[in-house]
Amino acid sequence: MKRFKIQGHASLRKEMKAVARGERLAPKDAGGTTFDSVEALLRLLTRQNRELLAIVFVRLKNVDRRKVPTTTIHALRINIDPFSRNDRLELV
Repeated sequence: MKRFKIQGHASLRKEMKAVARGERLAPKDAGGTTFDSVEALLRLLTRQNRELLAIVFVRLKNVDRRKVPTTTIHALRINIDPFSRNDRLELV
């Protein structure tokens, strides 16, 4: 299970400045995905977003001696009708 770092902007800025000044080493998870709060993460995990992730699976394909992320679909079209609720999602 992948873990995400939850760190406020002020704390992250302080950490980055200390690394830039050479006062400390960069953490192992530096450059990874971070969120400034649990609430921000939960806003991304809506039912609709989870359904979309289930549709657009990313798979790792072996190319030479490395793994390359590929998608199972080639295009995703979302038609939004601003005047009604007839929005459509089309997978190509």
